Amino acid sequence: PQARQWLEFYMAARMHENMCYVYESNLHCHSASTNTCDPEELRNMALQIHNAAETIFLWFFGATLDPNGIRTGKMDCRPNCMTLESLQCFLTREPSEQPVLDPSPDYMMWPLAIPADIEQRLLYHGATLDSTLFSKALRNAYNVLKLCYYPVFIADALSRNVTRGHCVWRGVVALVFLWVGFALPLACIFLNSEPRTKRLWSALPLFLGWWNIAVGFSGCDLLLSMMKRYQSPNMTESGVKQEWSVRSQLVDWHRYLLSTRVSVDLTATRLVHTRSIRWFAASLIMTALCTAILFVVPGTTIYID
Repeated sequence: PQARQWLEFYMAARMHENMCYVYESNLHCHSASTNTCDPEELRNMALQIHNAAETIFLWFFGATLDPNGIRTGKMDCRPNCMTLESLQCFLTREPSEQPVLDPSPDYMMWPLAIPADIEQRLLYHGATLDSTLFSKALRNAYNVLKLCYYPVFIADALSRNVTRGHCVWRGVVALVFLWVGFALPLACIFLNSEPRTKRLWSALPLFLGWWNIAVGFSGCDLLLSMMKRYQSPNMTESGVKQEWSVRSQLVDWHRYLLSTRVSVDLTATRLVHTRSIRWFAASLIMTALCTAILFVVPGTTIYID
């Protein structure tokens, strides 16, 4: 969640900076008497930039200056998805549409000098139209994203196509299959059951067990990589309370464990596919070794009636 907040701020601040550049360019054209800019259009643009600067400050710096949260107005205008179009609509909303800021323990940790400086410039210097208003904050956000979040995101995208929660679930399933796969031939061995070919039936649960173990440890599922899809939980919207029921719980678990999305990065998909093939081959090797050992072990009778 914090990574999304940092990235949203970076995109919003850059958009404010670009809006200021456009405004300064249009203002220069108007002052040069080229008659290419309408004064009413300039006033509207200035109002939008002023509104955008206040919105960015309240949303991304308010919790740092006031950890208890800031609440103004009645309308929640924050975009649900992080796109340039949604951010543009968010920053260029009508002045009467003030955002509702919910207090959160996961607010962005800014050096206090940065929000304090921006607050002073907004209150006493009217710097909402200054393209350098968020320059220090942009540099800080870039460093945070570069050092803390980008390596994690890139490593995950290039090395796994299932989530960590899904890996834990696959590990539990693997233990069940491995227990069945070892219990069947061991029972045949200790009961001296013939023929030995009955032990070969353990190859199927052993394979499913070792394959799920491989997926659990590697985070790479060969079937998903062949379909060029990533396992992506689609949870219900936060803040929406639903009555508890078995059906709703099953739907939530299905969304969390089995929902997928199409890959948008072909390079990452190829790398994940290559890695998943290696782990799948390792599971085949482990299955073959276990099956062969359990097949050649001579039977013995541990109980005589």
